[in-house]
Amino acid sequence: MTRPVLIIANPVSGGGRGAELAVRLGAALEGIGLVAEQRLTTLEQNGRHLAARIDASAYRCIAVVGGDGSLHDVLGGLNDLATPVALLPAGTANVWAREAHIDRDPERVARLIHRGCTVRARLYEANGRTFFLFAGAGIDARIVERVEAVRHRRGHAGGMLQWIVPGWTEFIRRPAAELTVHCNGRALRGMAEVLVTRVRSYAAGMSMPPGIDVADTHLHVLAFARHHKSRYLAIAVRALFGRLRDGVDLTHLVTDGPVRIESRGREPFHLDGDHAGQLPVDIASTGRQALLVVPERAAV
Repeated sequence: MTRPVLIIANPVSGGGRGAELAVRLGAALEGIGLVAEQRLTTLEQNGRHLAARIDASAYRCIAVVGGDGSLHDVLGGLNDLATPVALLPAGTANVWAREAHIDRDPERVARLIHRGCTVRARLYEANGRTFFLFAGAGIDARIVERVEAVRHRRGHAGGMLQWIVPGWTEFIRRPAAELTVHCNGRALRGMAEVLVTRVRSYAAGMSMPPGIDVADTHLHVLAFARHHKSRYLAIAVRALFGRLRDGVDLTHLVTDGPVRIESRGREPFHLDGDHAGQLPVDIASTGRQALLVVPERAAV
């Protein structure tokens, strides 16, 4: 008997179209001869809770409809990572979809699942919580914390517009964070922003320096020093054009070892774009790898 594809969908993603997109993905899968089951997340049961309660080996693939946070939740909840995990991107930033060139179209994602090309991605943990894209502290983490509080009051509805006011408020009104990152026996002090990442893509279409690949075993630590705010704007523009420079805009360290981020004063951190707590944070490999469904050109 053919194993079904399990669709775990965030109904409020995609501007409230998550449930509709899940139905369309299910229809597309059945249209190419696959069997699909669907489960929707709720405020009480997110993707992490749903994934933790299933026998992943009973499914051909776990298909997530949502954003990076939804995929983060499912990967963090799965006990068995031998089953491939696919994404139909329906979030705000969709960093993983941009990194892996995954289309938003349900029919195309259904065909990706049918072909079954995958990439192995090592999972990491930060203060015991699993992530697979990035961990960060600084202005982005402050913004994420504020936006998540607003979304909680509004039933977790998303959208890009909700980021604009908190973003400018944090940038204009508050002084930069003062962070210290410990990595490879070094301590980088006086940093305003630290990003520990597995991918080059980042929020709002920014690109990090070359040489970062989710399929390798390395963490890339990008530390941005404290500057005048006009300098941050220039760095952001270069990031939009993929022209960040190590030693000029940032310090870029590559490691297979642990990373620790500390702060002077209270500072939040985020994981895969979701608020995850307050610093300090200790980051290390879990020793586990996920199988992520990707287009053939991105598979390894």
